[in-house]
Amino acid sequence: MNWREGRETMTGFKLKRVTISSPAQLDAWLGGADGRHTRVMLVTHADATNTSHVPRDVIRDALSAHRWVAERSYTLNGGLLGHVIRRA
Repeated sequence: MNWREGRETMTGFKLKRVTISSPAQLDAWLGGADGRHTRVMLVTHADATNTSHVPRDVIRDALSAHRWVAERSYTLNGGLLGHVIRRA
């Protein structure tokens, strides 16, 4: 897998940061997420013409299929979007 992980602090919470660049990577991460992570930030490119962009509707559908829900989205530096998600 080509996703990267790190930490990001948003609104006072330390969140695991998971960078995704395809619907398959998102699905694989959600399917393999362990119980330690109940809330994370998904990061993808904001530019819809970028080949690493994952559209919000695709994210929403994948979250629903894996029993996760979206909270807030943030515009990040470097043309990135951060989507805070949590287990339902």
